[in-house]
Amino acid sequence: NASSSILLNEAYTVLSDPEQRSEYNRMLDEALEDDDDGYTGQLLSRWMVGTRMGKNEDPNETRGVFVDECSCIGCKQCVWLAPATFRIEEEYGRSRVFGQWLDTEDDISAAIESCPVSCIYWIEKEDLPPLEYVTQNVVKRVDVGMMMAGQGGGGQDVWAATAKYMKEREEKRKQREKAAFYSRAQAAARAAAAEALAKKQVGWFDEIVQKFGVADAAERMKQQVQSSVTGSLSEDEYDAYARVGKRKRSKQRATNGTYGARGENGGKVPAERAIVLSGGDRKVWQK
Repeated sequence: NASSSILLNEAYTVLSDPEQRSEYNRMLDEALEDDDDGYTGQLLSRWMVGTRMGKNEDPNETRGVFVDECSCIGCKQCVWLAPATFRIEEEYGRSRVFGQWLDTEDDISAAIESCPVSCIYWIEKEDLPPLEYVTQNVVKRVDVGMMMAGQGGGGQDVWAATAKYMKEREEKRKQREKAAFYSRAQAAARAAAAEALAKKQVGWFDEIVQKFGVADAAERMKQQVQSSVTGSLSEDEYDAYARVGKRKRSKQRATNGTYGARGENGGKVPAERAIVLSGGDRKVWQK
């Protein structure tokens, strides 16, 4: 229909132009990357406040614990002092918070204070999801043994990396909203254009029909074709030869020209195969 044609024309315009296609591919890659990055805004550690295993029953508690794994040296001091809260992750050998408030506040505070590089922090619960996600999925890390041997992996600022990541996500969100707004506007414009085009076409056809009597002319043409082929307007008389699937010709059939055109074998030619217009009283096979 007209709407599909407009949409296809727009797509062709974009994809056939190298610059527009390059920009389209860039935006598509960004959208796919954003959709597939896996960030959900949820905690990666377990929030155990108010649970049977949790050591904090305060429903209004908003604090959580975070380990800057880029700075952690894997000394395990925190694990020894608050073993239910902290664990050593296997891939890089650094400390990570497994569950929030699985130890008492005193034990957690002691673990924080015992850290020789001061990489454990109390932070607000709402700030934990992006920090945990960026730490585990965005910043680059190496095995703690390699880092301690001076082979890289230290010094990355997870706070700055998280701020950058969230800023970029917000910019992408705004871009998607803007693109969606324009898409809705474009869709509405396409629909309006298609409707206007359809009305124009229908109006033009109706005007021709009423002005020139096309409908009557079409019916007269149909009758003329049938009359030229069959020599009769009788439905019953020509029914056996007009029916699809009943086209067997035979020299034994009537050959007096009352039913239809004759083929080389003496049979009748059905109407759909003999649609050549003719004039006067002469039959098709007489021309």
